Parts: sequence; structure tokens; C-alpha cells
Amino acid sequence: MKKFYSFVVTFFFIAVSFAQTNTVLTSGRWDNAEIWSEKRLPKTGDIIEIPAGRTLELAGSIDFSLVNMEIQIWGQLRLNNGKLYLGSNSKITLFNGGTLVTIKET
Repeated sequence: MKKFYSFVVTFFFIAVSFAQTNTVLTSGRWDNAEIWSEKRLPKTGDIIEIPAGRTLELAGSIDFSLVNMEIQIWGQLRLNNGKLYLGSNSKITLFNGGTLVTIKET
């Protein structure tokens, strides 16, 4: 049993150490790799950061339901007819001044 716990703790620290913060550099659409600090779209394990004064718009659907992600919002996440599916242990943190806006256009 002791080996099992050691494995779990080791796996957790390895998983956390590979998490990268992918920050929105300028307002824009989620599917535009150029607005992200890593110059790629967010992937499994990323910490997504939306700084104050920036708006990230999601117009389609993104499915991260099988993984857990962290989204930190100081600016604005705008779901414009968009859907964001997240894993059950995912976390969205809305900091002071941050907003999450949903728009349903017909």
C-alpha cells in the first residue's frame, strides 16, 4: 500500500510540473493561436489565464470534458453561442473585475 501512495504522490507532482500557463496576450477568438502566449491553442493540463483588459471569445464548442483544466479570469470570457465542456474537477476562478458573459443569438 505504501508503494501505491508513493506512486500517486509522484504522479501528481509530475502532472503538476507539466502544466503550462497559456495566457491571452491580446483580445480575440479562442481558436486563434496567435493570441496565446504559447503560440498554440490551449491543450490538456494548461492553466488558461485571461488578464484584465482582455476578452477571450468562444463562438464554437470545445470539449475538455475528459480532462481537468484551470481557467483564471481577470478579464472577460465571452461565450458567444459557444459551449465549453470541462472535466468534473476543472476549476474556473473569476477574480475581482473578471466577467463571464454568455450570449445566445438566434
